[in-house]
Amino acid sequence: MGFPLACIGLLDSDKGVFAPYLKKLFTICMTAVVQIFLLRLSLVMIGSAHMIWGLAFCFGAMKTPKMLNDFMFAYSNGGLQGALSTGYYLSSIVRMIKR
Repeated sequence: MGFPLACIGLLDSDKGVFAPYLKKLFTICMTAVVQIFLLRLSLVMIGSAHMIWGLAFCFGAMKTPKMLNDFMFAYSNGGLQGALSTGYYLSSIVRMIKR
């Protein structure tokens, strides 16, 4: 419901709310996707008698919001540089999960 308001600029008087709102929405969506993936992977591991790996993925899923917050906001300084660093860190996460 807030997305149309962010698009037309009614949430902020200087009409500069779209970029931060979109960044926050993207962060929330990415966090949810990664957490669901890791929790499902932990259930599969626990179901296949790999209890240690299952618990490790479960703890990783619980630490996902802090980890993504560090990667997505601490190193991005806007513009193309911010997008490139975000892409680099997301690809690092994917490679780490594949290992």
